[in-house]
Amino acid sequence: MDLEELKKSWEKTDTEIDKIIKVNKDLTDICRNNNIGLRNKVLSKYKVLCIVSIVMTFICPLLQPFRNLHPAIVVTLTIYFIVLGILNYDIYKNLKRIDYKSMSVKDMLIATTKSIIKRSRYQVIAYCMMVPLMVTLLWYFYTINLGMFYGGIFGAIVGLIIGLSTDIKIKRQIRALKKNLEQELEEENGD
Repeated sequence: MDLEELKKSWEKTDTEIDKIIKVNKDLTDICRNNNIGLRNKVLSKYKVLCIVSIVMTFICPLLQPFRNLHPAIVVTLTIYFIVLGILNYDIYKNLKRIDYKSMSVKDMLIATTKSIIKRSRYQVIAYCMMVPLMVTLLWYFYTINLGMFYGGIFGAIVGLIIGLSTDIKIKRQIRALKKNLEQELEEENGD
């Protein structure tokens, strides 16, 4: 093999390597855009949860004169929605901080995992606050009127269904995001 053939062979190999690098970069960009899309879906759900918490914080005090609720129940409901809003906003803020353009895959995976752990802890806090609050509300409705009691049970069931369906969607999207990042990290480490 002479020098010219060797030179042509090297140029052909360089061209093929450049093509492979371009395809790899395109696939990485597609994965990143998919991750950004998943994160944005979760962010939009948390944005709605924050807005609902803020609105309910202001609506709860208005219920006292309208429905003649006991002031302690109104204060407890207001505090519950304030805490819920703070917790939801914290998760929203943590997920929003994940920068898919400049962070490494490992850092994104760590930040996503921390958000998942924090979300689980916050759910425990929210449920621990909600259960006694619901029992108190239902007991209060029962002492006033049986119709209010049944309406409270119906409202609790509807709220539970809406809350669980939203929670399941968020969990799926965050798990998909984490799974994508884990696959990206494996591919990065495998190279």
